[in-house]
Amino acid sequence: MAPLKVLVIGAGVGGTATAFWLGKAGHDVTVIERAPELRANGQQIDLRGQGLTVTRRMGLLDIVRSKRVDEQGVMFVDSKGANKAFFAINDTGKGAQAFTSDYEIMRGDLIRILYDASLESGNARYMFGTTVTSFSQDNSDAKSEDGGKVRVTFSDGREEEYDLVVGADGQGSRTRRQLLGLTQGQRDPTSKFLGVYAGFYSLPHDGTRPNIACAYHAPGGRLTLTRVDNPKTFQVYHMMRADHPLGRDFGIALAKRDVVAQKQILAEAFQDAGWETKKLTHGMIHDKQADDFYATDVASIVSPIWNKGRIVLLGDAGYSAATFSGFGTSMALIGAYVLAGEIAKNTTFDKQQPRKSLADGEIKVMKALRGYDDVLRPFVTSFQNSIPGWIWAFAIPKPAWAVWLLRFVFTMVTVLRIDKLSQRFGSDDKQAWVLPSYPEVDALVKSS
Repeated sequence: MAPLKVLVIGAGVGGTATAFWLGKAGHDVTVIERAPELRANGQQIDLRGQGLTVTRRMGLLDIVRSKRVDEQGVMFVDSKGANKAFFAINDTGKGAQAFTSDYEIMRGDLIRILYDASLESGNARYMFGTTVTSFSQDNSDAKSEDGGKVRVTFSDGREEEYDLVVGADGQGSRTRRQLLGLTQGQRDPTSKFLGVYAGFYSLPHDGTRPNIACAYHAPGGRLTLTRVDNPKTFQVYHMMRADHPLGRDFGIALAKRDVVAQKQILAEAFQDAGWETKKLTHGMIHDKQADDFYATDVASIVSPIWNKGRIVLLGDAGYSAATFSGFGTSMALIGAYVLAGEIAKNTTFDKQQPRKSLADGEIKVMKALRGYDDVLRPFVTSFQNSIPGWIWAFAIPKPAWAVWLLRFVFTMVTVLRIDKLSQRFGSDDKQAWVLPSYPEVDALVKSS
């Protein structure tokens, strides 16, 4: 009845949140990250619905609130920068969030909060610059309720044995590929490309930019978004449909991880787009601040299996909704909470012995992993199915008339105050799914 020896792969939102909960429960948690240090950077993300509830149960809502980005809403502009529609933040604390959530936070700030909180238990440790080269499971007792332990070989040649391995290594998860038995170069059938590419970077500003997001649609399937997160820099997002004339070239540059080519292709694609795009892409190529450039394909991860034996996927590694869905961060937090809750739920204790932690009992790991799947999958499936396949054709239209129509729709929504009605009577709790409560896990925070 010893604590679980847990390996978490990936120190992103899902990985640090898992370390937080399992560490507090008394388990022995090691988190590995391929980057040489904590990647406390990245773009603006938001917390919504059940994800906010989990953050509150972690006791971290106040510190998250203190790090919020002061973004007051999003303005849709035309090629001359004229305001066509403005959607203000819903900061009433009631109803559904708007385009801009009341809990916008920089990814790096949230990860730093989760990282620091996970270390407080004394049961979690981090190893940077480390990856997994292979793992195997002891199948001799695979039919038993306990399952077989996982033997892991690391990039430095070390070998360790774990009771549980959590793959929280993102949309391009190597853990998922290994779990599915995919060879190098073999296409991942769980990754569904949604026909859009995106590039992100930062640029300096003089403090005069308003604290609102500005979105500009250009004909040809192009979208540019700027967001101000601090007095010195602002974020730039470029999105381009794959059927753009330069889409194929960008996809090749992305596959080759050729950042120079990615920037050059984006600059060419947006040079005649209008608004501020020419100035922005010039900064992307020539300004040192834009060295944080990152590009990706917009995809969702729909995996039929989340675990194989004692190896389990969490967050984007197992069930990414889609980049810009607005719920990826919350889904990772929810997944970590449900996993920890199911492990606690499937632990039995000797009533004759004093209990120091939730790790002091007999843990039925395989039953807990089935519970994790049974509880979470209906929510994930429902959410993924709620995003129609045509959404990107609507969100990033190609013909000039479709761009005009989209702006007209946004204008009418604001004029008729439909957005306000939606916020007032709507909810951010996705698909009416009720987040389960795990009293013993919740008590870990209340008692600390």
